Amino acid sequence: MAMKAMRCPQCGSDLELDDSKEFGFCSSCGTKIMLHETVQMKHSGAVHMKMDNSDQGHNRISLGNRAFESGNYQEAYEYFTKGLEDVPDDAVAIYRKGICAVCLCPEDNLRLSELNTGIRTANGIINEALDRYEDDTPEQDEVYDVIALLDADLENLGYSALGATDTYYNRTSNIDKCNYQAATWCETAKLLELVTDYMIAEEPKEKLLASAIERCDEWLGYDKNGGISYYTNTTTDKKGKSTDHYSVYRMNDARRQVILNARSSMAERYNNLPSRVERAQSMADTLNGLQEESNNLKSKADEAQSRYDAAKDAFWNSNPEYASRRAKQKNLSWISVGVGAVICLISFFLRAKLAIAPVIGVVLLIVSFFVKRSIVKKLQNKLEAEVFPSDIKQLGDELASAKAEWQKKEQECRAKQGEISEFEASKK
Repeated sequence: MAMKAMRCPQCGSDLELDDSKEFGFCSSCGTKIMLHETVQMKHSGAVHMKMDNSDQGHNRISLGNRAFESGNYQEAYEYFTKGLEDVPDDAVAIYRKGICAVCLCPEDNLRLSELNTGIRTANGIINEALDRYEDDTPEQDEVYDVIALLDADLENLGYSALGATDTYYNRTSNIDKCNYQAATWCETAKLLELVTDYMIAEEPKEKLLASAIERCDEWLGYDKNGGISYYTNTTTDKKGKSTDHYSVYRMNDARRQVILNARSSMAERYNNLPSRVERAQSMADTLNGLQEESNNLKSKADEAQSRYDAAKDAFWNSNPEYASRRAKQKNLSWISVGVGAVICLISFFLRAKLAIAPVIGVVLLIVSFFVKRSIVKKLQNKLEAEVFPSDIKQLGDELASAKAEWQKKEQECRAKQGEISEFEASKK
């Protein structure tokens, strides 16, 4: 049985453990110690520029990962700090140490620079690992597993930040709390801007961006629409009645600008997400195709109209007796207009007895024109149905079909335009 000498990462005691086993326990403090921590990324979460054989470092990072996943950020931060001394190129440890730094800080003063440095350093290690491995290899797949893991960590951090500022009050006890509230909003806005900048997976990134922008709008709108009321003093009148007095706190321009800048940055990122850009282009291409089809159908309908009109004109010219009947029908239909004109004229003579009479007369005259048009249309349709030969009727059917196809395509264009307008309105 081979024994392995090592130091307990928890209490620092010197140990000798059975090297043939996967893990052992410290005889002093009982800490479980991994003897053969795998270096595969899907198990240990380790991405290295170069291999480091420090068992102590890997063990500490493993314990840090467990503490991180259980929400013990102070313990995780300490393990990551010690583990990175021996394994300085562990991307997950670097990444998560930065997240721990933020989680351990007060909400009004987050250590965003440490998070940003950690993310940038870890991403550099990950990119070098991607360059080192060939496509579609197990090693590269493990790197992508790490990327997905860290992306999920950032997503969780973003939603945790939103949840931390989910409840705020319109009335606080003093101006110090107002300042704390506003400072928290600013720090959270900067954190959300940073987190969403580094996230890779597009679907959760889009949802988090939308929620973050909405929250920034709430903060800005809340400050704009009345501010935060805070207690100033209490006065007592002669009858002994006490009255609490409040003042209104508003963010200064510098703080408001911090939130505005974060919102603007995230809005630009949201609007230019590849999926949204692709969708916008797809809708525009579809609309262009529909409009081109509509124009072609409109040209066909115009041609059908021209053929139909020419055939009808030729028929009326060749059949004067039918043309005469058609003309008489038009003249007879003017009777309704004449009746309307007479009533309108009479109404003006009655205005002394009924002030509204002229208005009624004008309305009836207008109605008479619509009646004339309706009568003429019905009479002409009836005459054409009786006297038109089959070839002209066929041209009429072709015209009706062409117009129906064009109108249907126009409806599709309007529906797609509405979809595009709705999508444009969803921009942040």
